[in-house]
Amino acid sequence: MPAEFAPHDLTGYTSHSPFVVTVSSEVSVYLGFRVFDLTATGNNAWIGSGGGVDWVALDTGSGNAYLLASYQITAGGGTDNSARAVRDWTMEGSNDGSSWTVLDTRSGETGWGGETRTYTCSGVVTAYRHFRLNVTANNGDALTGMAELYLIGDLDTGLPAAIGISPSNGQQAQVLTVTVTGTDTSFDGSSAVSIDGTGITVGAVTVASGTSLDVELLIANDATISARTLTVATGSPAETATATFSVIAARGNIDYDQIRASARTGNGPQLLTYTFPPPATSSDAGTPGQISFDAAGNWYWCYDTDLWARIGPGGYSDSWS
Repeated sequence: MPAEFAPHDLTGYTSHSPFVVTVSSEVSVYLGFRVFDLTATGNNAWIGSGGGVDWVALDTGSGNAYLLASYQITAGGGTDNSARAVRDWTMEGSNDGSSWTVLDTRSGETGWGGETRTYTCSGVVTAYRHFRLNVTANNGDALTGMAELYLIGDLDTGLPAAIGISPSNGQQAQVLTVTVTGTDTSFDGSSAVSIDGTGITVGAVTVASGTSLDVELLIANDATISARTLTVATGSPAETATATFSVIAARGNIDYDQIRASARTGNGPQLLTYTFPPPATSSDAGTPGQISFDAAGNWYWCYDTDLWARIGPGGYSDSWS
């Protein structure tokens, strides 16, 4: 639910870390940070000297980003609040402090009497670190005054700064590990993680920064597939990040080194794994469970470490060179 995220206890431009206030101009004791001091009386207001053209900006700090839903302005700034009050302006957002995006535009706001007015931002889908009220005209005075500025929105849980996939070279049957770096990331349901647009149900889980989420996949044996795209979507409104991994299609066969180590060992039944080319001798290197065949119609299987047998048109043999 949107909430007020700007500080309102400031005694200076940087008195409440990580927030930083900047302004285009100011007059005497009517300093810019006073729009975030929660007091609208006396000299607790900002007055700009730009002839009706001024701005005040707030940096919410490194690693922070907010979806602005609305904002509030309280008029103030000396004895002539009505003439000094803002009339025309844009509310803007930025993630670098230099390139600004207009989030809301207002004009013709007259008749101020020291009250607080609320303005809604429609269609804002990007979270920003920096916010600026950019005044293009006031109500006729040489000075522009404002007592308080409130910013209301949601902290963007958004996407991590980056996602990684391990192993980077995807195989036909494996576990993909999605590693989150940056902000904590929440996944919920089948739409959060998908392969080529098909959702993979991972359940409701939050992956903390620096940790990982295992996504179990079974890639179809399809020789036409050379690459797949993993998409991670989270946040409200949803944002996405993608990473690609390759698929090795080997005519429906799975090489021994494509099987997780935990599936290759143990005293239980061994998984049959196809090996190519077939062993040249019955004592070629091999691990029980490996199988192969050749163009002559012979089938080969490794029945013990480095011991092979075969059967085919020429009959059975466990000794050849």
